[in-house]
Amino acid sequence: MKTKSIKMIVASALLFLMAPAMGFAQDATTSSGFDWASVWNILISVLFLGLSLAMIGHMVYVKFIRKPFADDYTPETFKQMRQEGGEFVSEAEANEKASELLLDAYNAWTEIDTQDGGSIKIPYCRKDVVRSYAAAEEIIKLAPTDPELIDAFNDFTHDLNESMKRSFDGSKMFIIVSLIIGLVMSLLSGAWPFMGMIVVSSVIYWLSSQTPLWMEVRKEVKGKGGKPSFMTRLFGGLLGAAATATTYKVVTEYSDGSTEERTDNSNFWLGLIFAIIVMFIMAVFMFFVAAINYLRNYIIYR
Repeated sequence: MKTKSIKMIVASALLFLMAPAMGFAQDATTSSGFDWASVWNILISVLFLGLSLAMIGHMVYVKFIRKPFADDYTPETFKQMRQEGGEFVSEAEANEKASELLLDAYNAWTEIDTQDGGSIKIPYCRKDVVRSYAAAEEIIKLAPTDPELIDAFNDFTHDLNESMKRSFDGSKMFIIVSLIIGLVMSLLSGAWPFMGMIVVSSVIYWLSSQTPLWMEVRKEVKGKGGKPSFMTRLFGGLLGAAATATTYKVVTEYSDGSTEERTDNSNFWLGLIFAIIVMFIMAVFMFFVAAINYLRNYIIYR
């Protein structure tokens, strides 16, 4: 999806959410008395909107705006930087310090065996990622000029960029079902704040479920890769349980010899009602699920 499309979706969702908040504010000011319920609604809306803006802004920056490290540095590149001015240590000292930083960062990565019999090294925890970014930025500032060191640095930044590429690892079913529930509930109630919350939560959930490649590899190593997300399994299990509920055929025989047949679908309806209730609850808590994903995939990398 293009960056422009993402920005349009985010902007539309936030404007959709702000409409009821502004309505609450108007109700509070026009009321003859002090309406604590309206004030509470305003505070909740502002808090929700503020947290949403903060998370969306950070995730959009990381996913679409932040540029990866260049992987085509040459000795001439850094020599040009030195000629343009600034405070630089000597080339010999820069090469020595850059070499130490590069070795420390790269050696901290974990070696993973691949299916073709080879191996790769990747970051394996938040500490590795933070150290790798800090080392790369410091090496660029040092502007080393040793050709072999620069080639190794280019390989390092290339692997780091590849490891940090993100892809969606959440549940599309969770998003679709939540949007349907939000639309139905809003149509039935005639009020749209709930739908606004679901739309914004869906945007946050989609962005927060963009998992770095190295975390996906780590899941594979731990034997947790290749499985549907928890939400997909949960929703699929609920709908599957309702669809496969036992149906009874009841035959009633009367004293005159006549019979009456009827089908008992109560288990199906009970299962379906239970599934809808659980899915409604999960839709309501979608924002919190998205916030947890945000912390896991963008902050603590767990």
